[in-house]
Amino acid sequence: MEIDRKKNFRLSEWAPESGTPESGDNISERTETPILGIGSSEFHNEFFNAVMKTYSKHKQCGILLQLLQQKYRSPELESQLQEPWLRDYKDNKCFLIDGLLYH
Repeated sequence: MEIDRKKNFRLSEWAPESGTPESGDNISERTETPILGIGSSEFHNEFFNAVMKTYSKHKQCGILLQLLQQKYRSPELESQLQEPWLRDYKDNKCFLIDGLLYH
């Protein structure tokens, strides 16, 4: 991908009050810029095992995890959840993404 720095600089240097580009005329270089892709990585099993071990040690995390994994509400489980976990759950501030709890 090639970027015309003169054009881009003019767009970024545009002064709305005067209506003219300020210093874009002095730049005339063109450069090659590689397109950077979005990288992703896979977590190792050890990482997930450590996280799940933490969830099992903390009762409120375990309950919240069960609630978020279910398709339908479970008043029995909700009644076991304590504050501030219960409030955050009811306010939809808790998410389960790829098995990881975001709270």
